[in-house]
Amino acid sequence: MVTDPRCCNGGFAGSGGRVLPVSRRYPTAFWANAALEKMIIFALSWDKRDSQGKRFMLERLLEIDQELFLKLNGLYTSLSDMLMVFASSKRAWIPFYVLLVLWMWWRKGWRFAVWLLLGAGLCVLLSDRISVLAFKDTVQRLRPCRYLPSLGLPVHIPEGEGCWGAYGFVSSHAANVFSVAVFLSLLARRGWMTVVMLVWASWVSVSRVFVGVHYPGDVLCGAMLGVLVGILVYFVVRWVSLRCGYRWWVRKGRR
Repeated sequence: MVTDPRCCNGGFAGSGGRVLPVSRRYPTAFWANAALEKMIIFALSWDKRDSQGKRFMLERLLEIDQELFLKLNGLYTSLSDMLMVFASSKRAWIPFYVLLVLWMWWRKGWRFAVWLLLGAGLCVLLSDRISVLAFKDTVQRLRPCRYLPSLGLPVHIPEGEGCWGAYGFVSSHAANVFSVAVFLSLLARRGWMTVVMLVWASWVSVSRVFVGVHYPGDVLCGAMLGVLVGILVYFVVRWVSLRCGYRWWVRKGRR
């Protein structure tokens, strides 16, 4: 096979002066290049369609979140108001915290109770600051008690409760209680303790919807944040206590 100088496209001439096409001369490179061009064109067009789809999905999720809030918030009674206001109150749970620490102290000693208090405090600190700085101040989603009344939609706020703060995503209450609940559940390693802590955390979190200050999505995302923080703090406390020579996870409690 010889090069034909008359071939202006740089092709190769075979017998009889026939010029081979590029796809025949470099089949792999040709088809790879063609496939790459199609992938780029598809990616560019898909990015536009995908952004529109994401926007539509986000709007639909917000609508569902709003509808669910209106249904739950509208299921109030005098008894539910009393229970939900109690659950949302931070001071009301102080006796519960004190009894829990005393029980841990009695079961595994004062050093274990100290690690429990340090870990629980770290859980609340991290979950509260992350929920505010990384989410509320960034996303800036208005609380339902501030946004929905402007649309003419009713929001029930029990007597004695207020619409504190402008933004509600994510729920700091849910993040705080779930972080502590998960941390204590991993620390105690008791099945009944896990059930009690998760029921308590769920009650406090759901109460924020019933008192009109959070959407269900705010509570759900806050709970997910709290679970992650609780797991993280548990392993940090375990590592630090090990470095201090205290292996509380292998110590048997008093019977």
